[in-house]
Amino acid sequence: MTQTNSFKIGFICMLLMTVVFAGKLSAQGSTCAEATQLSCGQTVTGTTSGANTQAVPTCITTLNTAPGVWYSFVGNGDLISATTCSGTSYDSKLGVFSGTCAALVCVAGNDDACGLQSTVTFQSVAGTNYFIYVTGFGSGAGNYTMTLTCIVPAANDVCSGAIQVLCGTPVSGTTIGSGTDAVGTCVTSLNTAGGIWYKVQGGGGNITASLCGSGYDSKIGIFSGSCGALVCVTGNDDFCGLQSQVTFNATDGVEYYILVTGFGAGTGNFTLNVTGACGAVGPPPPPPNPPANDSCSNSIVLECGTPLTGTTVDATADVVPSCGPPVNGGGAWYSFTTVDAIVNLSVCAEDIALNWGIYSGSCGALSCIAGTFDGCTGESITFLAEEGVEYFVFVHGTEEAEGEFTIELNCQPCPYPISEPWTVSAIGGATGYAQSECDGTYTISATGAGSPTNDVIHLAHQQICGDGSITAKINSFTKFTYGGVQFRDGTGAGARKFALMTQLGNRVLRELRTVDGGAHSASNLAAGRNPAWVRVSRSGNTFTGYVSVDGINWTQVAQATIAGMPSCLIAGFHTQSQLADEGTVNFGNVTISSGAAIFEGDFSNRNFEETTAVAVEAYPNPASNELNIRMADLQGSAVQVNVMNALGQLVLQRRFDAVNEQELLDISKLSGGMYILQVNNQLPLKFIIEK
Repeated sequence: MTQTNSFKIGFICMLLMTVVFAGKLSAQGSTCAEATQLSCGQTVTGTTSGANTQAVPTCITTLNTAPGVWYSFVGNGDLISATTCSGTSYDSKLGVFSGTCAALVCVAGNDDACGLQSTVTFQSVAGTNYFIYVTGFGSGAGNYTMTLTCIVPAANDVCSGAIQVLCGTPVSGTTIGSGTDAVGTCVTSLNTAGGIWYKVQGGGGNITASLCGSGYDSKIGIFSGSCGALVCVTGNDDFCGLQSQVTFNATDGVEYYILVTGFGAGTGNFTLNVTGACGAVGPPPPPPNPPANDSCSNSIVLECGTPLTGTTVDATADVVPSCGPPVNGGGAWYSFTTVDAIVNLSVCAEDIALNWGIYSGSCGALSCIAGTFDGCTGESITFLAEEGVEYFVFVHGTEEAEGEFTIELNCQPCPYPISEPWTVSAIGGATGYAQSECDGTYTISATGAGSPTNDVIHLAHQQICGDGSITAKINSFTKFTYGGVQFRDGTGAGARKFALMTQLGNRVLRELRTVDGGAHSASNLAAGRNPAWVRVSRSGNTFTGYVSVDGINWTQVAQATIAGMPSCLIAGFHTQSQLADEGTVNFGNVTISSGAAIFEGDFSNRNFEETTAVAVEAYPNPASNELNIRMADLQGSAVQVNVMNALGQLVLQRRFDAVNEQELLDISKLSGGMYILQVNNQLPLKFIIEK
């Protein structure tokens, strides 16, 4: 009885153990067809002890030598990791298959990814059923813990997601769960394990990228080019133990890609430290903001007498004809239109070097008028602007210079009244006008005929103290009208005088009055080949008249002495009508040269051999590129030559420490127009530049 009960109890216990054990094996999936379904993030525990050894095909590693159990998972498109690295008590292996249980297809397999335990990682395809087989090395079996993880790949798992690194700023990361990259070999093979990408900007020197101190057997590769067309620069395996390091010369501005991967199929945690000559990294610079008048078609209109502030900062490059200084940068555009006027344009930049030019024509077909440099030191352009013509001004930096500047346009509409340094006097009740023309000449009209004791002339004059001369070219006249030059003791109608005048024939008229209020004597003198140039010179009380056909070679035609003349006289050019009707004369190339300093008293008592007579002449007039200045009386002394434009602004200056009898002045950079020449403190001379 007792034996019977004991047998029954033992049999029941064995039966219960068999049922429990069989249930445990069934939950673990003893066959592929009975595989237990898993989901992302699930951890399962079990044992392969007592399970069957199955005819599973080799998948990276052999899987048919030890007992095993099965699980399954439906792919969702994520990277999937299955691992037995934690909580497993024996030497495990893992295999992953797709297909069907009757026709398994190897996806991934592993042995000893973490000590004697295993990890497999694979990219799942959404909707695909995967089978995971847990087995052992050799015939080993035991308890295991397996975790299934769905990994969302890091952005830098692929080259296009490479993360920017900076020199001197270590970054930490992991290649666990990363995919392998099809990069082939770069010094060492780099396509056997998962990898992570970074990038660095070259700065024109050596850069070192190091994985030393990382937690697994790493490899590193450096590439240039683009993610779609990578170019190997260098690579390394095992520089510092099982970790890697490279040094390479990084071209300034070139972007380099860094691949961190592992030996074999190894993955793990790492620290990447990049040092050396990295380039600047930051947000892209803002797009340039060119000035509103960056193009000729958007030029800003200049108004006479109104200075403007402009800038060349961020101006784009222009295709512009050279105009004086070369055009080699972006610039700003201005335009203006005037009536007939002598215009003067200046540009000044305090902090940068500028070039600028003036053009006529249209934005698509510009023609250079004149160009020059920064006008802060007096460089400006003066020229005759024609009525109705649009002019364009292009201001641009020298080389790559850019910055702010001021631009100013001054206009003198013409004709305009003759002004300083000239004084205009209507002597003897003469009427008429006296005006400066746009071409630099003067027109003076006069009405009314005089008498030997009463001059009726219209005179433009300056004061000369001491010796000197007055010269003019008579360009044209109306009938019965004389044009000429003279020295005169004041503006009274009967003042003492020596005058030489012409009607452009082969004779000239000399008028001489030696007594104040007395009658003048008039002499009609032979002048040769119809000279247009006339000159009167003073030396003490002696006055001499000259004529010339070219302004260079002179012929004396008259000379007289007027006793008791004061040191300071007026010298000028005049129009004298012979009728009651108005007569007009046009004068050009008017110049005055001054002699000795002011001397009060009778020049007849002066010892002239002990004084220095200063005479200055300039020729040719008109000039083009060079101006000859004759100053024999200043030879060997220090001389400063100033050239002013028609508005009195200094445009050229030159100093001579020991001047020669004659000097050559380069005026090639000056534009056409009227200019004033002054030597030291002598009276100025007017000359014309024709281009």
